[in-house]
Amino acid sequence: MSIKVLIIFCFFNFFLLNETLPDEFFIDGDVIYISDSAQKYVMDVINSYMNTPYRYGGTTKSGIDCSGFVKAVYYSVGINIPRTSMKQSKIGCNVKRNKLQFIDLIFFATRGNRVNHVGLYIQDGIFVHSARKVGVTFDSLHKKYYKKRYLFSKRIFINWKHG
Repeated sequence: MSIKVLIIFCFFNFFLLNETLPDEFFIDGDVIYISDSAQKYVMDVINSYMNTPYRYGGTTKSGIDCSGFVKAVYYSVGINIPRTSMKQSKIGCNVKRNKLQFIDLIFFATRGNRVNHVGLYIQDGIFVHSARKVGVTFDSLHKKYYKKRYLFSKRIFINWKHG
């Protein structure tokens, strides 16, 4: 049985890069459906960046920062989001920490008390981000460091339904 994921956009400041999406995606009004294979594709994109070194302002696999990484993942499925973590924190809908879903944006204050770091939620408390010391890596929201610095999360896609 094929699982389809129902995704409803909850913001208007994004751009679809192509009016026609791959077969794994289709638009019905303001709803986008995404297949299991598209979800796998997103994970393949994420995995292709693993161990890419951190570089402030970087946007390529030779060096990438946190917001550049998040932007690259969304861009890979045809969605253009803002470049900086601060601007990324202004889009989407707020989502409670205990309601996080695949590729929700997670924001942190690693220096000071304002947004200056972003990652993508994967599942079971695991997220992926570009960290200063190790580059693109998986990490746990349960670590004391991230618990203390977590600010809020946003969902660009509002509702996932299996059926």
